[in-house]
Amino acid sequence: MIGIPAVIATKQDWLNVYQYVLANNNTEQKRSFRNRLIALNEARYMKKLKDGAPSDPEQQTQEHFEDVPDPASPFTQSGLTESEIEGMIGGLNAA
Repeated sequence: MIGIPAVIATKQDWLNVYQYVLANNNTEQKRSFRNRLIALNEARYMKKLKDGAPSDPEQQTQEHFEDVPDPASPFTQSGLTESEIEGMIGGLNAA
């Protein structure tokens, strides 16, 4: 592999790229991959309108929404856990 692929789909893909970045020891690749891991971790949830919230969008505020797990998110599709992602981020920071 040369560089970080544009599409990282499976858990094994994420782990392979992590090992590649650590072995390559390229600062720019570490930063780029760390940012992708952070974005993946933050994409776990979607906003859902709470029960009893006003149906008129003009009356809705942030308090009328709640975070719920997003089954279609890249995080869910990756098969990684939050602790695995945090471990990889920590490993990149330490390296």
